[in-house]
Amino acid sequence: MYKAILFCRVSSDKQTLDRQITDLTPVASRDGYTDSDIKVIQHKESATKNDIYNRKSIRELTELIESNPIEAVYVTEISRLARRNDVLYQVLSLLESKKICLVVLQPVELRTIRNGKPNPEAMLIIQFFSYLAVSESQIKVERQKSGIKQKTLEGCITTSKLKFGYSRTPDNKAIENKEEAEAVRDIFDMYLNGSTIGQIWQKYDHTGLFPMLKRPSGEGRIIKILKDVTYIGQHKKYQYPQLVDVDLFSSVQERLASRVVRKESTKVVYFCKNIIKIFGRTMTPQLDKKSYMYDDRVNRKRYSINVNVIDSLAKNNACEALASMNNKNAQEGRKRASEGLKTVNMKLSQIDGIVNSLNKEKERLNDMFQKGRIKESDYDFKYIKVEEEIEHTLKEKEELQNTQLQLKNMLSQDSFKLGSVRDYYSMMDITDPIEVQKLVREAVKCIKVNPIDKGRFRIEFDYHDQTLNRGYWYEYIVRGCKIYLYRHYADDLEVEDFSNTWEKRI
Repeated sequence: MYKAILFCRVSSDKQTLDRQITDLTPVASRDGYTDSDIKVIQHKESATKNDIYNRKSIRELTELIESNPIEAVYVTEISRLARRNDVLYQVLSLLESKKICLVVLQPVELRTIRNGKPNPEAMLIIQFFSYLAVSESQIKVERQKSGIKQKTLEGCITTSKLKFGYSRTPDNKAIENKEEAEAVRDIFDMYLNGSTIGQIWQKYDHTGLFPMLKRPSGEGRIIKILKDVTYIGQHKKYQYPQLVDVDLFSSVQERLASRVVRKESTKVVYFCKNIIKIFGRTMTPQLDKKSYMYDDRVNRKRYSINVNVIDSLAKNNACEALASMNNKNAQEGRKRASEGLKTVNMKLSQIDGIVNSLNKEKERLNDMFQKGRIKESDYDFKYIKVEEEIEHTLKEKEELQNTQLQLKNMLSQDSFKLGSVRDYYSMMDITDPIEVQKLVREAVKCIKVNPIDKGRFRIEFDYHDQTLNRGYWYEYIVRGCKIYLYRHYADDLEVEDFSNTWEKRI
């Protein structure tokens, strides 16, 4: 079991951990710990970028503390443990809860527990050094950013890799690489003179200029070169010398823009994908078989339904269902319009009575004024008020009359009936597969397929609107290379032949 931990960390692979181990080992030995008591944690990781959950060293430290009677943790300086205050506080809290002493060697030796008691002065100093470590890291980053910015303004390339066609001077500036620059110009000339990307790649495949690239990725590299504005001296950040004439570059871009566009995808859109169920399982489309299929591995049977038949049937039924839904909505709208018309007619009759009453009030005011029973000021006020009420009532009457006309037009039987018919045929005329698939999904919830016997199936449609689930079903029969389809009604007395009514899609 371990009693002491030597915690060692560096930020990069180039750095070594030997010095930290050498400095910490004699201090732990002086405190009475033998080699068997000491566990060394050594990791190469950033303490700035990683939080406590991404620090492998902190996770290892936590696991050791939980599984061993650890008494002390040794670090050369506080920045080795953490360069983030949030990480440091959590580690210090863990050590304090377990009554583990943290020993920091530099810049002065500090111990968080002395003579078996917490040492608050050491904790304060450690926190102070922690702030210094964080500040030091931030200042270092800012200096690096400032240095990179200044170098960029001076024309230096601060990235590790240069663009193809260039070399780096000792002071990190980009200059023309003669061999690669000549290849760049040749690539532009060849493409403008009619060579294809593949022909250009064939020429440079074995030259060693594009190592580790196969044909597809190599051709992609050629296209990137042809599109890169760096070669006309217009890199957005760094100063690269111009290798290609601007007019030549523009001509190449025009040819690239006029390249033959890839053919549209020939992917088949299945109207009933994921909604055909057999034994509660989904039948999946198979393009090579031109069918929806389900393999019953338990009973070693395969069931299939022709794509053309079921998709065309689904389109027809979806259009019928949606037309019925529209008709149903129209009937509900007709009912609402009829009730609205009754209300409007009643309000119009009431308004006529109100207007008559207000006109009589005007006559009464005139009679009173002529007989001297009312003052002129009172007469003017009341008369104007009555006039305003009449004007407001007549305006309301006009609005109600317009509403009455609209409702009467809506209640036209021909309008409702023809609207539903037009909906069905307009939907059936749709040929775009994506749009047809949307129609089917909008109307049909599920298509249930049940085997009757070999080559015979019972097909039932389940709609989102349950009122459309009528009492008919379809009989699908396969006899050799012929397919028969019949619609059976509820009483099973009427059978409608649906054979040869589907569109051939695949």
